[in-house]
This record gives sequence, structure tokens and C-alpha cells, in this order.
Amino acid sequence: MGSSPMAQRSGSVPLRAYLRPLLVCDISVSPSCSTESLLRVCRECGPKEWRSDTSTWDDFTVTPVRGGLTNLMYACAHNSIRVVVRVYGANSDAFNERDGRVTKALGEVGMGKQVYGFFQNGRVEGWIQGRTLQPGELVDPDIAPLVGTKMAELHTLSLYENEGESGTEREEERVPTLWSLLHSWMDESESVTFDKGSHNAQRLEALDLPRWREYAREVEVALASTSSPVVFAHNDLHAGNILYDPSSHSASLIDWEFASWSYRDFDIANYMGEVHDCDPDLFPTQSQQSHFLRGYCSVAGGEWQDLYRLAVPWVPVSHLLWGFWGVIQAYKSHIPDFDYLEYARMRFESLKRCTVQNE
Repeated sequence: MGSSPMAQRSGSVPLRAYLRPLLVCDISVSPSCSTESLLRVCRECGPKEWRSDTSTWDDFTVTPVRGGLTNLMYACAHNSIRVVVRVYGANSDAFNERDGRVTKALGEVGMGKQVYGFFQNGRVEGWIQGRTLQPGELVDPDIAPLVGTKMAELHTLSLYENEGESGTEREEERVPTLWSLLHSWMDESESVTFDKGSHNAQRLEALDLPRWREYAREVEVALASTSSPVVFAHNDLHAGNILYDPSSHSASLIDWEFASWSYRDFDIANYMGEVHDCDPDLFPTQSQQSHFLRGYCSVAGGEWQDLYRLAVPWVPVSHLLWGFWGVIQAYKSHIPDFDYLEYARMRFESLKRCTVQNE
């Protein structure tokens, strides 16, 4: 497989783009996400053509977009233009504000969506053609290599920032955020409570979180001796954050709220952990993972077998991170029809039985 156009050029993402003026509207989407409030943010925060459109907007349509676990998303269309309105979930503003700025910066080199504008509880962003994947497709021999190349393109981008008035550019200091994020979520999970004697209180107790906090510390110590490269990573690359367009046979990465400097091997391991959708009996074999890893190595170089060996020890970190995230979301989130405590239980259950099957 040849290198992609992104890999063939020396792509550089200007971190100063995070600070460029962005359209910010002093309005919000209603708690019920009514069509009227979605229409208003589209007219004021959407594409330039919409902001000057004085027509009746009789053709305006709204379609819920499935797959978001933190935010609510709606596909809105008018006059042959389609956008996504992202309404932030509870207590996620800090992550989402950064997500929007990262998306804007990466969009300038073809790695993210266009961001049109922000409103009080969300933003309006461009539409990317495609559908989200199913977990099993993460090891599909035709699709997985596309995702692998996209991750490698992200990891090999040169990120820089402006330094002082001289305008000289330097490589940003690469400080991984993984362990600090895990620590903060472990600490926050200690304050999660439900009504005494309630079903959720019993389920929370059954998770035995003190056990997993101690295990997390042991894993961190064990991985301290590894030398994974530090890259700008997605950190949350599951099936719902990948769009596949069958017409062009292309893949796009979306939703950058957790993107940061992190360990390359964790980003790859996190992808591995998502393939089996929290069912440890379905953890993919080395042969199944090879499709994604071959795609990655076609851009970043190296042997896929070596990459597999280096990434596997980081899989438990993925389950720990998202297990504690699930506990916190069970307490905070207003996203309907998703059982966050069950999600956390499955993540921690995978830790008990997470074994790698080799063919």
C-alpha cells in the first residue's frame, strides 16, 4: 500500500490556529433541542451563506445523528448545504471548546471538519459524507487499513506554535496527558453517589472501584519502563468516531475532544480495545489486527508485528480510562438511552478477562 497524499507532504498544523478569532454567538439550543432553536443557531453560527440568507427557510430539515456518547448531534440541511449541530453534554464544555479548536486547526490540513461557529452550549461544524462504523468493521480487511493510515497521518504531523513576536516556529513541548486524565477521573469517581439502596447504588458498589484504582497504579508503574513515542493522538478512536464513505472508499476521523499529546502505543491499543465492543471473548486476534497495523506502517514505517507487541500492554489502560469515564457519565450525563454503568461494568469485566489470542 502506497503512502497517502497527507503522508507525502510535510503537513504542519499551526497550534496558533486554536487562538484565531472564531465566530461565537450569544445564543443556545434549548434543552429539548427544538427545531426552532436549531434553526436559530444555524442562521447565526452556520456557513456564511446561511448568515446572510433572508429566505423563508421552508426546506430546513433536522435529523438526529446517532453514535455520540457525550454530546447530542443533529444533521441540519438547507438550500443544498448540510451541517452538524453539536450540542454539548453536561459538564463537558472544557473538553468541547478545545475539541472545536483542535478540529478547526486539523481541518486546515484535511484532518478534521470545518468549524463554522460556536454558540453557548455547542457549535456548528461541517458535514463529512459517510457513515459511522460498526465495531466489527474495525478489523475489516478493506476498511481497517484506511483507518490505520489516518491514525498514522495524525501521529506523523508536525505541530508547532508561534513563539514571540519574531514569528519563529518551534516544536511544541510534548507532554502526555494520559496519566493525569486517568488520575483525575479516578479521583472524580470517588464522589459519584446514588440514592442509598437504589439499584444504581448497588450497581456502583458491585464495580469495586477501589480495586481498579489500585490496579491502575500498578499498570502505570509497569508501563513506566516502556519507551512509547509521544505523538499528537486522537485517544478515543472507536467505531462511532470513524466515518467511512463507500462511494470513495475513504475514512475520516472525527470528534477530537480527547485529542492531545499522548503515547502512540496507547492510541493504537485503545483502537484494539474498541474492536471487540467490550466483549472479552471477541478480542481480535493478531491476524485480525494486522489489517489496521499494516495500514499504519505503510505511512509511519516499521513492522506491524513489532507495533502489535508494543501496543498490547496498553490495552488495560484503555479499559481503565473508559471504565472510570462511564462511572462519571452515569452520574452527570443527560444523554438518553445509554446505560453508562453497564458500559463501565463491561470495561472492568474486560480487564478481568482481557487476554490476547494469537493464531
